[in-house]
Amino acid sequence: MPKSKVRVRAVPESAQAAVARAIATLSERLSLDPEAIAVTRVDFLEPSSDRRESELAEPLAPALRIFLLAKGVQYVFRTQERRLILEEERFVA
Repeated sequence: MPKSKVRVRAVPESAQAAVARAIATLSERLSLDPEAIAVTRVDFLEPSSDRRESELAEPLAPALRIFLLAKGVQYVFRTQERRLILEEERFVA
């Protein structure tokens, strides 16, 4: 997957890699310049209670919900362990 060259501002350092990945994924999906995609919000989610970090060989990346805006549509991605999942698309009025 191509890396986004967009500098993700106002996003905590621990979330920057996931946000850049979400931007690159959406850019590829929409055939859109990554700079045309805006980060509108990033929420940190509570870790899943079924897997404790202490049981894992390496710590989990923070669970995030990432809100992006492109062409008047809001896209919501969620990270789960190392996966990036598109949860929702909706038009913004």
